[in-house]
Amino acid sequence: MLFFPSSFSSVRKTTALQLIEGKDKSYTLLEYLQLLESLKSVKSLKKVSIFVDRLDMGFAELYSVTEVLKTLKETGITLSAYAIQGDLKSLYLLSFCQERYSLDSGEFHVLLPSMEPFFFGGLISEKLEMEVENYASGKYKSFAEIFTRKGFSKESKENLNNLISSLRLQIEQTFYQNTQIDPEILKTPILSSEKLKKLGFFQRLFDDEMYVFNYLFPEYGSDEEDDEPQYRNLSMKQLKRLKKFQSFSVFPPKKEKLLVLPLKGNIVTGKKEEGNIKAGSIQAYSLRRLIREIREDDSVKAVIVEIDSGGGSAFASELIYREIAKLAATKLTCAYFQNASASGGYYIAAACNQIYSNPFCITGSIGTVMVRPNFKGLYQKLGISKDRLGFYPLRDVFSEYGKLSPKSKKFVIDEIERNKNIFYSRVMRSRSKTKEELFELAEGRVFTGKDFHEKGMLDGILPLQDLISNIKEKLGFKKLVVEYLSPVYDIQTFINDMNLMKQRIPKSLLKVSEEIFNYQDKGFEYKSYISEHIVNSIKEGSF
Repeated sequence: MLFFPSSFSSVRKTTALQLIEGKDKSYTLLEYLQLLESLKSVKSLKKVSIFVDRLDMGFAELYSVTEVLKTLKETGITLSAYAIQGDLKSLYLLSFCQERYSLDSGEFHVLLPSMEPFFFGGLISEKLEMEVENYASGKYKSFAEIFTRKGFSKESKENLNNLISSLRLQIEQTFYQNTQIDPEILKTPILSSEKLKKLGFFQRLFDDEMYVFNYLFPEYGSDEEDDEPQYRNLSMKQLKRLKKFQSFSVFPPKKEKLLVLPLKGNIVTGKKEEGNIKAGSIQAYSLRRLIREIREDDSVKAVIVEIDSGGGSAFASELIYREIAKLAATKLTCAYFQNASASGGYYIAAACNQIYSNPFCITGSIGTVMVRPNFKGLYQKLGISKDRLGFYPLRDVFSEYGKLSPKSKKFVIDEIERNKNIFYSRVMRSRSKTKEELFELAEGRVFTGKDFHEKGMLDGILPLQDLISNIKEKLGFKKLVVEYLSPVYDIQTFINDMNLMKQRIPKSLLKVSEEIFNYQDKGFEYKSYISEHIVNSIKEGSF
């Protein structure tokens, strides 16, 4: 019996935080995949029973898990699953199992990929009498449109509709292939277990306790007290011991390492004095130090840079790119995209020897953007004015009071173009494309991993565990220790996550306040707000 985790851990708690929260008993995605993989070596294993609850993860993680489940089925193992509630991700996971069960009063809230972001153009210009100036390197770079418009531009809407349609089609096709049920049913907002049983999705409906207590019987709903269990239990503890036994050697070989380096969050410069990489953001300075240590470690033979980011600071992206490029010159370095790797996320991946992804990843958004607010109208409305002293040509670039002068505006546009050209050159070198070829895929366009691979911007679509296997085979090591370098989750990050005010403000509105009032710290960006919005919507089950 496997209780499928609602989420996977991707951080390492500090000792102080463990005293507050307790030790983290959850698995990382990699740990869970390795445990599932080890099931294939249990020769007597006939059936795996999976208890599924609501899932707080993206389709990227589900893709890696379900690919292992497929290989288990191919070895002759029967997969059974039980769920009393869930969402689209729950049904997607259940569809990979041959036997599916639920409660007679169970229900599933289903939302296919779609989006409904806030737009604050009317509020900012008409109510607050503010202005937001948008400088972007392409007409598809829709990051700033939430500040400047009341809806998406024609180009952005067309691109985003294509992205959403691609995501939806992949989910619907997989659901149909696994169940032979018309995927149109997934457009029903609430699906009861009774309805899903009539469609043939569930085989039987009964109490969850009966499933848990009777999973050793061929018939989960059996009430016969005299029945003898047909199966013996294989617990997770036993599975862990089995995995340790399989990797045991009397004369252990030299530990050659394959490191998985997770980069998750917004790309920022960080502080030079910061030590360990921290959860919640990708900080260039601390990451540079870590990458240099990896480069000098002779036991490390390969690195997978696992990216889940919508982008961020142009300067920070360049710093990270340069360090990864040095690493890739000495060790095999592959990028792997999880839920999102757009804009600056794709930029830093271009430094790797190869780039891989799952099919559901939101990627692309190649280009540069800068958002500059003009608060003069709001200040005047509130009776506030500013008097400028010591201003010199171009000084107004760093002011939020009034429009830019023609010279300053030209300077900003030139800087956007300069940063864009650097970005393009990095990608052209990585993908062996001309500027004309790249232009058709850039200008801020976003794609699914599947579509970007078909356009030659990725080296392959595969689950994380397959990439690890391929690297081991390529390097020729029978034993290669896989180490996941979890970022540190400290008390400060914990406090930020527990901030009640942030929990009550809609995320899109929070984005506006953060981006407008912190613009001076950000400068020019490789940023894809839309990729973050769609990914968070899919993970949270609300659009």
